[in-house]
Amino acid sequence: MKSFNSTMLIEDDKINAVLSKRLLEKFLITNGIFIVPNGEEALKFIVNYDPDFNTCPELMFVDIDMPVMDGFSFLESFEELSFLNKEKVQIVMLTNSSRPDDIQHCKDLGVKYFLNKPLTEDKIKGLLDEF
Repeated sequence: MKSFNSTMLIEDDKINAVLSKRLLEKFLITNGIFIVPNGEEALKFIVNYDPDFNTCPELMFVDIDMPVMDGFSFLESFEELSFLNKEKVQIVMLTNSSRPDDIQHCKDLGVKYFLNKPLTEDKIKGLLDEF
């Protein structure tokens, strides 16, 4: 089974964040799970995650609709970052949106995985099969 150095949940809804974290912990696929409430905090976390900026969490679940900085703005800013092993980062858009234009926007930003909330065991298993 694929294992990740750490996982970040970029989610402003505390209940969804806690439930997703518990579910991910059950699968033992990551060494740590971090929750941040918006894209701006996620970028700060990534820059401070590794002092040498050689890596960041290898698995990220990103919500679209968040205050301060939404998921799309986060992805655009994340794309501008440069660090070693960036190609190992798997980004999953985990959102309530099922609008075709949101799905297409994710694809345009290079996101391969788009899931609707809530995160479930079957959805995690499906992702792990794809990874």
